Amino acid sequence: MPRYREEVKDYILNNVDIENVVSKYVTLKRVGANLKGLCPFHSEKTPSFYVSKNWQNFHCFGCSEGGDVISFIMKMENLDFISALEFIADSNGLDMSQFLDENARKVDSRLSKVYDINLCAAKYFRDNLKANSFAEEYLSDRGMSKEVISAFGLGYSLSSWDGLYKHLKVKGYSDDEILYSKLVRLSSNGTTIHDTFRNRIMIPIFDNRKRVVGFGARSLGNEMPKYINSSESDFFKKSKILYGQGISQNISRDKQCILVEGYMDVIKLNQFGFTNVFASMGTSLTEEQAHELSRKYKNLLFAYDMDDAGRKAIDRSLPLLEKHDIEIKVLELDKAKDPDEYINKFGIEVFKDCVDSAIDLYRYKIKRLKEGLDLKNASDRRVFIDKSIEYLKQLEDGVELSLYIQELSQETGIESSVIMTEYNKNKTASHRVQKNQKVLAESDKVAKVNTKTKLYLLEEKLFSICLSSKENFDFISESLSNGFKHQEFSLALLTLKEYYSSMENFSLNEAVDIMDLREVLFLDKYLRSENVEISNSEIQKLLIKREQEICLENIASLNSELNELLLYNDTESEVQARLKQSEIIKERHFFSTLLDAEKLI
Repeated sequence: MPRYREEVKDYILNNVDIENVVSKYVTLKRVGANLKGLCPFHSEKTPSFYVSKNWQNFHCFGCSEGGDVISFIMKMENLDFISALEFIADSNGLDMSQFLDENARKVDSRLSKVYDINLCAAKYFRDNLKANSFAEEYLSDRGMSKEVISAFGLGYSLSSWDGLYKHLKVKGYSDDEILYSKLVRLSSNGTTIHDTFRNRIMIPIFDNRKRVVGFGARSLGNEMPKYINSSESDFFKKSKILYGQGISQNISRDKQCILVEGYMDVIKLNQFGFTNVFASMGTSLTEEQAHELSRKYKNLLFAYDMDDAGRKAIDRSLPLLEKHDIEIKVLELDKAKDPDEYINKFGIEVFKDCVDSAIDLYRYKIKRLKEGLDLKNASDRRVFIDKSIEYLKQLEDGVELSLYIQELSQETGIESSVIMTEYNKNKTASHRVQKNQKVLAESDKVAKVNTKTKLYLLEEKLFSICLSSKENFDFISESLSNGFKHQEFSLALLTLKEYYSSMENFSLNEAVDIMDLREVLFLDKYLRSENVEISNSEIQKLLIKREQEICLENIASLNSELNELLLYNDTESEVQARLKQSEIIKERHFFSTLLDAEKLI
């Protein structure tokens, strides 16, 4: 934790209630010792997401996500550890600066100053827009309302060389501070400072903590480049930012988000009620941006430009999004290069109809596969069918698969039964590969299990049987006069005893309503998915094998001690060593006799 001393984590955890944080994202209902709600990390209809106030942790029994309040914010906001700490501190009025190390304190002070300068610049640009009617008219001519202009903080940079620089100097900022912000530049001869952005519409860019981290700037006429952005820096990293975040949105995982290419597309769509609209800050999506979108939404609509560059950007983005639990559709707009232009030409209602008729991911991919192929040509048809089948193998819904194969049949003139036969052959080959991979994975799993002792595995199995019914629990617990050898099972046995005092059979759903979440999670590790039907005689055999393993472990321990004693060489210790050796041999003989006797049973 280079920026902060280690105590900062405890400071956050001790001063933040996980219920208050999680309840901003999830509607929680109290059940016994815990709180539950619908998981924000995967789609579900029945709540399997639990929060423990006592333990100050959360866990989802549906997708297995879990952790403390810091982990929750890292996952929800797609933040690294330090950023999550800062996010929580900002949201809860906590001061983390007391935990900064000396170097970090200087860096933090510098970054804090940059955010102040950026905010000051944004207000300056906004005031310039209001004072220059031609700039306001430009936005008005593009169909933007005063309300959306204000909501997105749009502004105007004067054509003068150093208007912003002079304004910031009047506000008391030093040359070093202003230069570090990248809003001004030093001349080539190093004698003067001039503004980076001049005579442009200014678009403030926010991070997910609602800080102004940079600017996009659009020329008013035909000046090239049409758009320029703030330079990459410690506080402005394009790969991690989506334009549109940090502006108040109705975030709901069930809602659809729209991904566009340009600032103006985001602004225009927001104006007409599409509040979950974002633009990547580069030519295509990055891993960090895809991760953030998938955390917050389960449906995504691409509304990129439908030129070759736009389609390629979609193609590059798809593999990143397909790793996550998110449904993807593609909007195809004719006679306009982007949503902003389309709405200006045809109106918002026609655009909404296009959104409703957007094509799904598989149809988009199949459509892309056709490009450059002549389906009148037999070899091209074969290539098209083979590549389409590769995509369709991912489908799990039989009805959907049938519909797609019918469409392929219509496209190619090949009988759907023939295509289905090819699909099945391909699928069978894939299953064989997956089976081999599964066998290897199971082998690795077995190898890892084998690192546990035989005694541990026996006690683990016996404890799992305890979870199968109160009757089995009573039989095993009465047979173990001193409990399990391994403490984790002995402690869990006490927890289970309390549960069975009022319940006949163990149920995870019932347990999580009456027990602490941490205890339930431990029990869940040993809960078998299959119904355990086992007789008392079979349980007795397992208990005898356990006693045998205890004997063997004791013998091994005694032999080790004996070998250590035989290493003594001095005369004075020899007598003591022999006496101890005699005692150990007697004890070892006792265990050996006991073990032999049990083998006869």
